[in-house]
Amino acid sequence: LRPPAAPKPLLAGVDRAASPLPSGTSWLLSARISDSVAKLREVNLEVMPADSVTSKMPRNSILTGQARQIAESMADLCRTSLRAVHASHRDLQGPEMARLRRPILEHLVQAEDIVAGLYAPRRPALRALQLAEEYEDVEGIVTLCAADDMTRLWKHMAASEDFRRKAMAEFLRINALRPLFFEHFRNDWDLLDGYPEVRWAFEAQRLKLGHSDGHAWE
Repeated sequence: LRPPAAPKPLLAGVDRAASPLPSGTSWLLSARISDSVAKLREVNLEVMPADSVTSKMPRNSILTGQARQIAESMADLCRTSLRAVHASHRDLQGPEMARLRRPILEHLVQAEDIVAGLYAPRRPALRALQLAEEYEDVEGIVTLCAADDMTRLWKHMAASEDFRRKAMAEFLRINALRPLFFEHFRNDWDLLDGYPEVRWAFEAQRLKLGHSDGHAWE
């Protein structure tokens, strides 16, 4: 019997994580191993200098060098962990994959944020973003791009209708990102066809305010 076909990629133009063949790696996802790996990530974060400290340290100090090395090892650990998860959960949009992937990426973002304090201007969490894209973590892509690279986010949304709809749902779910939901419609009123309740609210507000162009949110 052939293995089931891999789901359609969510992002266009991004090197998606290759679907691994089952290789007896499910033991890596046992509660004991998962907890041990999570604690290893937490220990790495604990030994890194605090963000308030790194922002005041010389770039060539021993502590800054150690912080960079720990962040690099964290990135390798997180990538290996995601590969193990993917070996058992091939559907990158499946609930189990999402549940196991989120804390891995969150720990990597924390490590990169600490290292980012060494630079002015602060550097984005590129390793975490690349892994979020590779393993199709919509929340990670949206929040990291919204913080550091909106052009990258708009390009992803323009290239993939599936991703666009998921990103729009994230805009509405996360209070701080809700302005992006309305920003997305600013130059294309027809996009609201997929959101009838929102379109109705805009239309009602437009009539109330006497707008004729539909841009009642401006």
